[in-house]
Amino acid sequence: MDEAMQVYDVGGDIQIARPPEVVIEEARRAAKVLTDVISKKPSPVIMSGEQYLEFEDWQTVARFYGITAKVKETEFLDYGGVQGFLAKAVAIRSDGMEISAAEAMCMNDEDKWSARTKYKYVYALKDGTKSDEDPPRDQIVWVDNPDKPGKKVPKKERVNAGEVSVPLFQLRSMAQTRACAKALRNVLAWVVVLAGYKPNVAEEMAGDEHAHGVAEQKPPIKQPQRKETAATKKTPPQEQGLEAPATEPQLKAINALLTKKGISDDFERHETVSKILGYTETIDSLGKLTKGEASKTIEALGKE
Repeated sequence: MDEAMQVYDVGGDIQIARPPEVVIEEARRAAKVLTDVISKKPSPVIMSGEQYLEFEDWQTVARFYGITAKVKETEFLDYGGVQGFLAKAVAIRSDGMEISAAEAMCMNDEDKWSARTKYKYVYALKDGTKSDEDPPRDQIVWVDNPDKPGKKVPKKERVNAGEVSVPLFQLRSMAQTRACAKALRNVLAWVVVLAGYKPNVAEEMAGDEHAHGVAEQKPPIKQPQRKETAATKKTPPQEQGLEAPATEPQLKAINALLTKKGISDDFERHETVSKILGYTETIDSLGKLTKGEASKTIEALGKE
């Protein structure tokens, strides 16, 4: 009989189904690949110096073993005015067998799931004031349009407009995300630990949901500066390949795709592209994209 298929009887009701050294070696291989994938994440979840895996990371390691997660049930909850959802999920093996189950909740008494800041755009006027309404053209501060050379656009600023309750559909989505991640964690945490990560689910630790586009909104800030090396200092932009500035046809293609999606506001365009590229900060101009970033953006928008 093949050693890999042999059953090892150690007495009692518990048996070793496969040689432990084989199981551990496979897990180490999976952990090594997982570490390589996670190391390339643009915005990992780090708390107290420890990295926590998000739902998509648990899905990645689950695929190594032919495991997926499925939501079985979602229930609306109301505890004396505190509302939210309870989700139940299972982990399923490739042969269809359910091998793990978990429950998770997301309620609106959590700090990041009760209310969020609402923003609005206002005109910046020449006298230093701001206006919600459309002011006369001669009072508007006009600035160069970074996406359309030679054109001018009104200067607008995004300001805090108070807080709004988090929509219930977002609470439901997070409850499902947490339940699925926990179901996978139940059977794969040991592999994640071998890779050097904490076994806790990031969505429960951070209370955020990057994978579903529900991350807390932030005011616009400048694009992160890329680290300049000796090579990039000496090499002209046109010779840097994917690191060279995006071409005019690429920028036109991005603008056309964004327009097709119904996104006309400049800041919303910048925010959409920033999310595609995995930036935690919002870029202030599409003209600062590299060829590689522009190509990735076009591909993502085309798929959508």
